[in-house]
Amino acid sequence: MTRDEARQQIQDMLGHNVNPTVATKIDAAFRFVQNELESEATLPFFLQKVDDSLSTVIDENIIERPSDFIRFYGEDPFSLIIEGENFPLKKGSAKYIRQRYTGETFPMGFSEIGEEFQIFPVPTAEYSLILSYYAKEKVLLTNIENKWLKYLPGLMIGRAGFIVATGLRDTAAQQLFGALAAAGTEKLHQMSTAQEESGARLVIGGED
Repeated sequence: MTRDEARQQIQDMLGHNVNPTVATKIDAAFRFVQNELESEATLPFFLQKVDDSLSTVIDENIIERPSDFIRFYGEDPFSLIIEGENFPLKKGSAKYIRQRYTGETFPMGFSEIGEEFQIFPVPTAEYSLILSYYAKEKVLLTNIENKWLKYLPGLMIGRAGFIVATGLRDTAAQQLFGALAAAGTEKLHQMSTAQEESGARLVIGGED
């Protein structure tokens, strides 16, 4: 479902309201809702991303976070690649990591400070890095279908519609959008639970 199709759905539920001002408010509500969803504790599988495009710089231990970074996922989300082998970096405070790994030949730990990562010890060679993290999805600035509208259109429509209906003092529409948002939230939780259980079965069962 594209942004304009989702907006049309909201307009129809508002009694076929085609007021341009309302349309603008709906688009703004989509952006607000997406930002709120990507700040919540429960994040869906479709925001998971693996980025292997980063690398270290000799004598520099600062790694800038990707611009779409939300937070890490997985047990070993930050790794160093040496001759094709994956070496997970251990997370800790800058002081602890610096003291713990002083004297090692390559980075073995990292700390997360503000908008950047610090790895220790300071690399003396170039290494490839792999990050596994939840990434912000494309914002609905144009008529596109992002992953939120692909997998959870009801959640987006319900929450955005509720905001607009509240501004219009349309209590009947508020109830409709509220129910849609509640169903979408439940689906989000079900998706996350299913993903976690699937991962747990893989760990317990091991490889065939």
